[in-house]
Amino acid sequence: MKFVSKFKEHRVVLIPDRYIVDNYGRRSLQKGISVEFHNNEYETDDPKIIKLLKETPIYGVHYRGVGDVDPQTDIAKQTGKKENESIEATLTSCPFCPFNAKSAFGLKSHVRFVHGDKVSENI
Repeated sequence: MKFVSKFKEHRVVLIPDRYIVDNYGRRSLQKGISVEFHNNEYETDDPKIIKLLKETPIYGVHYRGVGDVDPQTDIAKQTGKKENESIEATLTSCPFCPFNAKSAFGLKSHVRFVHGDKVSENI
């Protein structure tokens, strides 16, 4: 599989090097796994490395697999809005009036001050 980075020369550490101490107190270096992009590209057929590359937090930010579809843009194309947008709207909408808060804390403050007599403790 081919991966493309937005940096010309990029190194991604998948499993860091580490020292292992045996029963006699001797340290030995256990080599980790890292990949290097040259001219914005890295290609491999090793399924373990492909899996590790796709599981890193910077996958989709600093590099991505060629031919992969971004799930966020795919959902946005289908529904016309972001995936988290509907969840955020329900978390910050007042259940008693049409008020929309910018955060959950703002919603709690609004409910306590404006609808104090209707409030139950589970909001």
